[in-house]
Amino acid sequence: MIEKHIKVGEIIGYRCWEVVQSISHEEPISHFRVQYYVNESRMQYIWLRSFVSINTIWKPKIPISCCDEHSSWFWGVHAFKDPKFLVRYLLKMHTHYIVVAIGTVKLWGTVIEHEKGWRGEFGAIRSIDQVSCYNPQLLETLRKKYDVKEMENVE
Repeated sequence: MIEKHIKVGEIIGYRCWEVVQSISHEEPISHFRVQYYVNESRMQYIWLRSFVSINTIWKPKIPISCCDEHSSWFWGVHAFKDPKFLVRYLLKMHTHYIVVAIGTVKLWGTVIEHEKGWRGEFGAIRSIDQVSCYNPQLLETLRKKYDVKEMENVE
């Protein structure tokens, strides 16, 4: 459970992920299709993947660590201080042909502050607030899979 790992003084930041799907229970190899109909039986095939470290899949209820020997996150888990910085980042990333999930993360451990955000030693998904395509079922499926709510309903 995530709460066992979180230290006092966690920082909440804004983050985005690419929504991808896999053919099987294994980690994804193909992009999620916007028109794809998501139902309960397909939920295990949908994942959130980092933009920067595309080999890093965020798994449900498992914090990301920059200290993991199998991870390419040696520089830390990033999050923006303000949602406007996240929007500007997405505009620069040319995300027109992919589905993006937007939400918040908790950062803890050694956290380094930057002008527009932070880098944390550890990170976990706190909320999934929206997806870039109009698909309420996809949004609810992601929230259920990652066991999170939207930001306004998070304690």
